[in-house]
Amino acid sequence: LRRQLERLADFCSRRGWDFSVAGDYEIASVSRPPFRPNAILRGKGFFAVRHVAGMAYPDFHSSSAFAVCDHEFCIVYGERRREAADALLATGLCEMPEEQPAERLGGTTLFALPGAWCEYTWWNRRREAPDFASHVDIHNKPGFDPKELFFFCRGTVAGTHGRRRPVAASQP
Repeated sequence: LRRQLERLADFCSRRGWDFSVAGDYEIASVSRPPFRPNAILRGKGFFAVRHVAGMAYPDFHSSSAFAVCDHEFCIVYGERRREAADALLATGLCEMPEEQPAERLGGTTLFALPGAWCEYTWWNRRREAPDFASHVDIHNKPGFDPKELFFFCRGTVAGTHGRRRPVAASQP
């Protein structure tokens, strides 16, 4: 990709055109274990599951709160979302952003600590993982986890995104 961008920049430069590259988010390095809000909420009685053949499936209808995860942030939903968010904050594993962008949508936004990401999982024992745990299944999982990008190997998550970061000065 870098080589292609360099070729494009050179092409534009020879014609006297301006060239700039923008991205929709910046990837941050992962240096901490993931923050698992749904496992914590389950342990505190907010997140409910139903057991089928020994596997724990989410029961969103019976849950008083659950977190929808997406890389560095999660949004806590449910009738007891504020109490659940307070319980998550009390763990010291997450923080609340200065502004609550999703509050008007009925959710409370939390960030994993810098260097961590939010993992949607709610089970603590591998044998309890539902049958869809090993693959992408957007209709059954409360969010996205970057480890799902490693389909056929045990890769290590090395980057994540979602926090606002200071904008770097543009380079000439």
